[in-house]
Amino acid sequence: MDGKKLAVVKELHRPARRNYQRRHVDVRGLDETWQADLVNMSAYARENRGYRYLLTVIDIFSKFAWAVPTKSKNAKDVTAALRSVLAKGRIPKKLHVDQGREFYNSEFKDLMQKHEVKTILKRPKFKIGDRVRISKFKHIFEKGYTPNWTTEIFTVSRVKNTDPVTYNLKDYQDHSIEGGFYEHELTSVKYPDIYLVEKILRKRGNKLFVKWLGFDGSHNIWIDKSDL
Repeated sequence: MDGKKLAVVKELHRPARRNYQRRHVDVRGLDETWQADLVNMSAYARENRGYRYLLTVIDIFSKFAWAVPTKSKNAKDVTAALRSVLAKGRIPKKLHVDQGREFYNSEFKDLMQKHEVKTILKRPKFKIGDRVRISKFKHIFEKGYTPNWTTEIFTVSRVKNTDPVTYNLKDYQDHSIEGGFYEHELTSVKYPDIYLVEKILRKRGNKLFVKWLGFDGSHNIWIDKSDL
């Protein structure tokens, strides 16, 4: 077995944590803690007069939310969008945001200092587009599943500004996976284009008809014996 395939095997059997911090926010009153996030709406910009992003803000205690469209994610536009929310009269004590540049700049910092809002910045471990595997403790596995992580590889489709950070995923067919995932339920993939053979179904000279580990029969294929 070559080095890359061996690395994939080790990846699948990497220890997976069962116990870790879940989402929990101790909020005792209105406007104590807000969360802000920027949603990419670029696909609908033409129908929305060039607005490509949506600043979403929610008060965790009351679940009251605001949404303000912006044409870009630069510091000026995002700060102006949040300023318009604060101008309505409600000011939070704390604001949860991620480490995106739109929230990590002098203009945004000045606005927070003006209103005496404490910002809580969180740097997510994974970013959109990262390839990951899911822990067996997520309860999506069949009984008796041996590896600690899925053989199938998923792609991070959204990073959610929760506490702790959670992630939405898509499978290799670009279908969204139900629910969100914590950081400790995911592991990064070093070689996303390396696949392991689960079984050899047929032989023909130097050719092998194989089933790939983690894929259904529609992906069975003939390969050279030397590629095994």
